[in-house]
Amino acid sequence: MHHGDGVIDRDVAREAAQWLSLLFSGEATAQDEADCLRWRQADPRHEQAWSKAEAVRQKLGLMPKPVAHATLGRPRLQRRDALKALAVMAAAGGLGYQVTEREWWRHLEPGYLTAGHGEQRQLRLPNGIQVHLNTNSRAVLEEHDTSPTLRLLAGELVVETKTGGDEQAFLLATPQGTIRPQSACRLHVRVVDSQHCRLNMLTGTATLAPGQSSSVISADPGVRYDYNANGLLQQAPVQPYADAWTRGVLVADNLRLDEFVAELQRYRRGYVRLAPGIAHLRISGAFQLARLDHTLTALPQTLPVQVRQLTSLLTFIEAA
Repeated sequence: MHHGDGVIDRDVAREAAQWLSLLFSGEATAQDEADCLRWRQADPRHEQAWSKAEAVRQKLGLMPKPVAHATLGRPRLQRRDALKALAVMAAAGGLGYQVTEREWWRHLEPGYLTAGHGEQRQLRLPNGIQVHLNTNSRAVLEEHDTSPTLRLLAGELVVETKTGGDEQAFLLATPQGTIRPQSACRLHVRVVDSQHCRLNMLTGTATLAPGQSSSVISADPGVRYDYNANGLLQQAPVQPYADAWTRGVLVADNLRLDEFVAELQRYRRGYVRLAPGIAHLRISGAFQLARLDHTLTALPQTLPVQVRQLTSLLTFIEAA
């Protein structure tokens, strides 16, 4: 959706940033360049987002890398250029969240944890705490004497704690507040946007303290808590498949097709354009994250749509 003159839609900006990072990585092929050009020409909004990202690139002085002609021996992006590329993406709005200059330099610090586009990471913290980090997520592990603090900056994660030890001292910090497990538990936390976080208390108990509120909320198992820095926004039954991605699965439960495609694109490289007239269609099922291309091509088997895959990076879903 276009929001007015000079304002780029967040999803379109993210797509432009993905193309920009690929073409300036030193790993882009001639086919990648052609695919990017097709994407730019597919919609005026794409060209607008690309032009804005290019303007930021020129301001920062980021130079393109040579086109790669083979899969072996491709040049790797140097650290300084990588930071510049990330800065371009942030300035273009392409990551879907705000990033400060200080946070970019955290990539060089010990304890900085990231999962890139389409990646999931599993980590073991002190005291046997297990952390699963989902696609496009960033966190920092901070040690305070014997009390570790895991600070989620963007994206989502699942934390598992065990009975006993000093795990009760473990603190999970989010942009809108802090969560402290009170027992053995499994919890899911997602930064929904710059003003909104979500806690799914899958098992066990915890306390939730919004950042600018003096209240402390007791989080019970089976309950979802949407909150911001000022307090609780909504309380509802837990999302039962919120952590399905830790098992390599994307679950849709009567999900609108446009919402399903948006979720799918969090994990899949490339751009999927959905015709507006079919956005309202509903889909249910469990889909393997490792086979999302197959998921796309199989959509006509269950929905009145047709799928046209122009390239590996450009797919159109239209009414049948």
